[in-house]
Amino acid sequence: MISSVIRFLGLVAAVLGVSAAIVGGIGVATTPFTDFPAFGSTGEKLLAYYSYFTLWSNILGAAAGLSYAFWFIRGRDGGGLGAVLRLDATIMLMATGLVYHLLVADGSPHTGTQAFTTPIIHGIMPVLLPAIWLLHMTQRHRPDVRLRTLLGALIIPAIWTAWTFWRAQVTGGYYPYDFMDATEIGLARSVTTTAMIYVIFTVFMLVLGLIERVVLSRLRPTRYIKLPENRD
Repeated sequence: MISSVIRFLGLVAAVLGVSAAIVGGIGVATTPFTDFPAFGSTGEKLLAYYSYFTLWSNILGAAAGLSYAFWFIRGRDGGGLGAVLRLDATIMLMATGLVYHLLVADGSPHTGTQAFTTPIIHGIMPVLLPAIWLLHMTQRHRPDVRLRTLLGALIIPAIWTAWTFWRAQVTGGYYPYDFMDATEIGLARSVTTTAMIYVIFTVFMLVLGLIERVVLSRLRPTRYIKLPENRD
């Protein structure tokens, strides 16, 4: 029963994530890119749009959704790569939702394609993927949150951070988020704010790890409690 729910929710996440990414790209390609007017060509606008952390996290969430639907089932957990994918999708989307509502959202109404994409990429997906991850704990036989997978889960955010700061240099100062805009707030504050997001990211991982250990120890206590040897 639970595995069927996980597969269904995974498929929903995949459809929503892919749909939002495609519809958002169409909207950006056919309208002026107001965040940075220097981007006039379709290619420049699309590259800028798909450089948002939000898009990276939602595309990864869609990939994880497909994996939940067709791979992480019937006792298979995908090994270390599967754990990294699940953790990345879960934590990156949690960070996306939190940062958006605390630092980015200004309460203004969304129009055009954003009226469709914003509720998905900033609201539904940041809740749906963590929920699936929690449900999937009942299906896996070892914790996702381990030192090796934690380090692996930091690779994509680190690549995104390096890409963002490099892009700012080659585009003459384009930053996808105001709280990272070193041109406006200074490099020191930009780096400090970015580092705080990594701290939040790490806290999320530790909290998820604690939840996972508690749940798995109750579901499969013999894997976590060493039984006394029979000396008869």
